[in-house]
Amino acid sequence: MGDDDQRQSEACQVKIEALVLLEDNLP
Repeated sequence: MGDDDQRQSEACQVKIEALVLLEDNLP
């Protein structure tokens, strides 16, 4: 269960980073 939790938080971080990058690229 701990492994799955770590994988989920990692995926969440990647999503947040992608959103931040997208917002940075907005005019």
